[in-house]
Amino acid sequence: MDKPKYTDSWRDHCNYINLFFENNQDLKDQLKINQLSKTSIDLMIELGWHIKRPPSFLKFSAKKSCGSCSPDIGFLRRIMLHPILEHYDRDKTLFHELSHIHYDSVFKVFAKNGLHNSEPVIEWLARKHRANPVLLKHAIHLFELEPHIYDLPSYLAFAEDYFISDRKINFPKLEILMD
Repeated sequence: MDKPKYTDSWRDHCNYINLFFENNQDLKDQLKINQLSKTSIDLMIELGWHIKRPPSFLKFSAKKSCGSCSPDIGFLRRIMLHPILEHYDRDKTLFHELSHIHYDSVFKVFAKNGLHNSEPVIEWLARKHRANPVLLKHAIHLFELEPHIYDLPSYLAFAEDYFISDRKINFPKLEILMD
């Protein structure tokens, strides 16, 4: 089973994850019990996690190095996002790093049992969490990022921030971005 590549579709990624979880039911159970939530995002803020968009990232392609965090280096507590990331790519990357922080201890336990590459699972979790309008709105507001509407979950999260309720606006059919 080949791990997903950056260019794989969301469907291909989900197929990989489903096969992966068939052989890793204990991990699937632990992830289900310990899901990212508004409370866990609140705790990250309380612990001092914050976002940096360093200009030094500009020397890297946003496709190759779009974000990073270091859950093991507790005193830093920085989520680094590439400065040119916007809208969906920024939010997808933010949730990827939030997933690394939140699920770090779960993956450490499973690394002792031979699971050494958590990236495909982290990416899958991140995209699922980003597609939750409640979590999306909570994280964007707490980390003081500018909200953007670019798909259905972002519309559900931020439409009331942008529009007066008696104003009628026609939008094209909004889908959930996952790829």
